[in-house]
Amino acid sequence: MPIFNGFLQKIDIAETKRYAGLRTSENFSDKIVADACMAAQAIAKPRGIFQQCCYDSDSCQLLCEEPFTIEGSKIREHLKNSEIAIIMAVTIGGDIEKEVNTLFSKKEYSKGLMLDAAATTATEMIADQLNHYIDEMAAKHGYETTWRYSPGYGDWPLTQQMNLIKAVHADQIDIHLTSGCMLVPQKSITAIIGMARSVVESGIPSGCRNCSMHNTCSSRKE
Repeated sequence: MPIFNGFLQKIDIAETKRYAGLRTSENFSDKIVADACMAAQAIAKPRGIFQQCCYDSDSCQLLCEEPFTIEGSKIREHLKNSEIAIIMAVTIGGDIEKEVNTLFSKKEYSKGLMLDAAATTATEMIADQLNHYIDEMAAKHGYETTWRYSPGYGDWPLTQQMNLIKAVHADQIDIHLTSGCMLVPQKSITAIIGMARSVVESGIPSGCRNCSMHNTCSSRKE
């Protein structure tokens, strides 16, 4: 499985504010946010891994080492034109979670909240980097790609995290699962990207617009 080593040159301050739910709040100074971003950049250990598999759109099976059926109508619709699927996983490691917990234990809640938000931003940035690399790789071979789709989006059951981390061998970058199918370290992402000779828009909205909590989440993207 190809390993991807991302690089965090700078963590996006605006995105960090969004993940912290600070669209309108003025309780956090710009310095607190900037310091959190710098701390996250210093602590994070970004790594990624990905695996290419054939995809049978008729049976909705991902034909990896241990084939499994994709569950959920929205993700099936999303992949319906794909011949190949790329499974990807990224993480920034567990050290940053330990630091967040330390800050909360010291009752430094503002710093802990902002560091956690900066860590989420960093994780998404590494996922974007790997996503871009996959897009470029696909284009060189005459394929177009779908946007990445993760378990828990739409009606894709979170339980299929288990299938994805096995297929991509996420343990090679120290990503594991809890009994409730949550990723460890928490600042990790798994996703699937479809590849097709000609991508036809499915009409399914991407990202936050596809989430059942879109109307209530303070961290959503507009």
